[in-house]
Amino acid sequence: VRVTDPFAGPSGSAVQALTTFRILAAPIAQLVVKSYPTSGRAAFLMPSPLVVLATDRFGNQDLTDFYTVITVGLSSTAALVTNVPIAGLSVLPPSGVTATVSAGVATFNVLYIDKIGTFTFECSTAAPSQVTGRSGPFTVTIGDPFILSVTRQPVGAAVNVALKVAPKFVLF
Repeated sequence: VRVTDPFAGPSGSAVQALTTFRILAAPIAQLVVKSYPTSGRAAFLMPSPLVVLATDRFGNQDLTDFYTVITVGLSSTAALVTNVPIAGLSVLPPSGVTATVSAGVATFNVLYIDKIGTFTFECSTAAPSQVTGRSGPFTVTIGDPFILSVTRQPVGAAVNVALKVAPKFVLF
């Protein structure tokens, strides 16, 4: 960087020595969802991670941030329940749905959702300077069943006689 005196003559005689300095990002002002899974199957790991950037108001990633904790929630994009958190967002291991920023990036690698529908990821930091961000919509479809549960046992079993109470099965 060359610093000159604006009052110097046309020869630029007031040129100062070259100085090196570092420009840091301003305080975090927004969370930008860089990438997220655009589809998935219920009760299976999402096929790609959710990646969130901590940026300043100018869009610069805060490369010096190694401590901010970002929490991710799940919202439905259905017309009647827009932005209402829905139970069912899970992260493995069961330590919660948070990630700590490293060089301005938080990555959620092992998300799975046990509901079907169209959703968005809602990201936020803690108060007092709460900052938020949102992914675009993504769809979770029904996954392959992997548990067969008998929820009602049969009653009155006899050869060639109809059951008095039929069994009931549920697939998960």
